[in-house]
Amino acid sequence: MEPNIKPGTATQEDKDRWNGKPVVYIDPVRNEHIALINQVWSVDDEGVPNYINLVYVSELDNKKDQYGQQIERETSVVRESDVTSAGRCFKVRTAMLP
Repeated sequence: MEPNIKPGTATQEDKDRWNGKPVVYIDPVRNEHIALINQVWSVDDEGVPNYINLVYVSELDNKKDQYGQQIERETSVVRESDVTSAGRCFKVRTAMLP
């Protein structure tokens, strides 16, 4: 069954609640990265994001400069439970939330 994701349905309250919160980003080769939400596009019926933009610190040696590790940005990332593909998704771990 395809997920019922309606981009643009997040309210300002949803955005205020979730922007800046940590999630686990799963890249296309299934590596996990701690990331921060920087835009919420859609939430499910319980108010949990299912379509976001995020930012994380690169772990690649070639992404390091005089200021330290560079950041990576990903857009239009779908929650893991809402996709059938193997990567480029995120999951919310409630233990990470304040």
